[in-house]
Amino acid sequence: MHRCWDIPEVVRLMFTPLVQPEPNSSLASLSIQIAKRECLPKLARCCRAFSEPVLDLLWMRQEGIINLLKCLPQWRWEMMDKGASVGVSPSIYPRPF
Repeated sequence: MHRCWDIPEVVRLMFTPLVQPEPNSSLASLSIQIAKRECLPKLARCCRAFSEPVLDLLWMRQEGIINLLKCLPQWRWEMMDKGASVGVSPSIYPRPF
């Protein structure tokens, strides 16, 4: 691989357009934006040079707190039946926050 890909700033500049929202909000542009967003995890797994900058871009913009809660151990959260929400039951914690 070329040495320019070892510079995180270059990688970040190359892949930043994948996370920037489209100016028009038509259904076609929404599907394009979703497709772009799905490329980021694949790029992060592609090679080590892409991993850190692409993961930074991926975590830069989140639609909600669900992905952050899923970083907790799996026994700490459970998926509720209310759409895409994650419910954290306070009764499972042995100590108060």
